[in-house]
Amino acid sequence: MTLAETAFLITIPNRPSLYDPLENEENTHQRKEWVLKKMKEADFITEEAYSTALEEEITLSITEKIDHHPNYVTYVHDELKDLIGKQDGFKDKLQQAVSDETQESIQEQWNEQVDDVLAGGVTIHTALDSAKQRHVTEQVDAFLGDGELQAGVTMIDHREHEIIALSGCKQYQKFNFNRAYQAYNQPGSAIKPLLSFVPYLEFTGVSELSTIDASPFERSGFSPANFGGGVYGRVPIETAFKHSYNTAAVRMLDQIGIEKAFRYLEPFSFSRVSSQDYILPSALGTMDMSVLELTDAYTTFANDGQFKRARVIRSVKDRNGSVLYEWDDGSAEVW
Repeated sequence: MTLAETAFLITIPNRPSLYDPLENEENTHQRKEWVLKKMKEADFITEEAYSTALEEEITLSITEKIDHHPNYVTYVHDELKDLIGKQDGFKDKLQQAVSDETQESIQEQWNEQVDDVLAGGVTIHTALDSAKQRHVTEQVDAFLGDGELQAGVTMIDHREHEIIALSGCKQYQKFNFNRAYQAYNQPGSAIKPLLSFVPYLEFTGVSELSTIDASPFERSGFSPANFGGGVYGRVPIETAFKHSYNTAAVRMLDQIGIEKAFRYLEPFSFSRVSSQDYILPSALGTMDMSVLELTDAYTTFANDGQFKRARVIRSVKDRNGSVLYEWDDGSAEVW
């Protein structure tokens, strides 16, 4: 840096608001000239250097802040709060709180702790895959076009149990409503493997080559139809799965027992699934869950029945590189 540039910058800490070069550049230059004058008077610089510095034009290279991957960053902020809440005990305190006033106080303390951690200067190491994040974002924008249709996408590395890409909607802006994990919708037939097929195989001990009755089913006025109105008899479980027969899925749930089948969902901790969903139509996906929750649950198929929650944050470190926070999740055997 030149002498003039150095003097220009060194004026700012004296009173940052008054000498802000973006808001009060004239004040900054006046203070710069005063600094140069004092340097000359103290014989730190020569008269010639002083004159040259006064004549030098200061050029500011101003750039606007760009939020890269706002879809992903938004979730990182939410998961950071969750991580701090778990490690510092705020989540446990909140569950034990008996009054609204106590809950509100704990929430305020929790939020203050998050603000303090960020203000202290931290480095958050994440599982972000920039190439895949760009691909997901571009595909959502291109596929949905200019209409009203929206979408949420979650991409998980099931081997590492890490969320590597997210899309909250098309043209997403940071901290907006993120459909990847904040939108709750009915999963439809995507719930069948988790609630009907695999629990049925596990509970009965039969194989996918065994047969299941896919004929019309009726129980207490509930009589599901198959797609296109198809009517079938006994079919291999593999066939019922491949063609997503509704009658077979509901009959499996009925034979297992609703409460027993729902116990297979407990390790996934679906936040909106409750005892009110313990009904036969749930085999067709009538409950609410997020894209992230469902994607995370599906990783169990690739991990021999073991489930471990996927995360975006690997560690949170302070300025000295010491780890402040990191997840310590164990795995659970679902089937």
